[in-house]
Amino acid sequence: MWHPLDIFTPSTLGWLLVFLGIASVVIYMRLGSLGRRLRTSSAPLGIVSLEMSLSSNESRRIIDSWDKHARTDARQHLCLDYWFIPIYTTALAIVGLFSARWFADRGMENLSWLAMLLAWGQWLAGMFDFAQNSTMLRILQMHPDIPDRLTRLAGLCARLKFLLIVAAAVCCFFGLVTRLT
Repeated sequence: MWHPLDIFTPSTLGWLLVFLGIASVVIYMRLGSLGRRLRTSSAPLGIVSLEMSLSSNESRRIIDSWDKHARTDARQHLCLDYWFIPIYTTALAIVGLFSARWFADRGMENLSWLAMLLAWGQWLAGMFDFAQNSTMLRILQMHPDIPDRLTRLAGLCARLKFLLIVAAAVCCFFGLVTRLT
């Protein structure tokens, strides 16, 4: 299976991964600082609590637990996350591509195919993240009159995004472990 990142040499991909890793850490730190006020008893995971909400009542309870400044932070968090999405998804796609190549070089064709599929899946995860963020911004805008369909859409997108990211991370971790042994 081919991947668009195959046009780059492993060395170029390695440097790109370093750059994306540094950019990810910088943006993630800013997201973390924006997320401090979002952790409440109703939202123990901060913005992730809202992402995973599947009902308007739960979303309303979470948003109600945030003061005016926290709600501003939530909006800024979601807007900054739009920049973070292509960075983390491309970094994970590169790691997936490296894993696919590693598995292929060792004759593990099924794992190579899976790693390549999950490398593609990171950009799909990014699309789910974009949809989730757009929906959550709408939820914040519509609060307190939040339709259940919006919270279900955001929650479904979040779950699919996390599923793809975790699956890729497990596959890449397995690739790293087999490389080290």
